[in-house]
Parts: sequence; C-alpha cells; structure tokens
Amino acid sequence: MDHGGVIAEREVSGLVVARVGRVEATATAALPWVVLDGAGRVIAPASEFLRELLA
Repeated sequence: MDHGGVIAEREVSGLVVARVGRVEATATAALPWVVLDGAGRVIAPASEFLRELLA
C-alpha cells in the first residue's frame, strides 16, 4: 500500500519485547558474530544476512 512516501509514526513506548537469545563474537573472520536463539542454536537466516553484509 502506498502512503505517498510518508511513514506514519507509531507509539512504541509501551512495547515489550522478550529478551530471548543473544549475539556472540566468534573467532572466525568470515563471520565474526553469530545470533543465537534462546536454546543457544545459531539462527541460520541471521548468519546468512550477516555474511551478505560482510561481502
């Protein structure tokens, strides 16, 4: 939907986001950071996105 290039402002001060998962540094230059889910598993789509940013 086109709104003429205007993005409506939203009230987000009451937004609550669960703190699940984390970002950790690695020893690999090809991917120096990984995003982990709440169980400590790598989130593959996030890793792919980060690799693209490094390219």
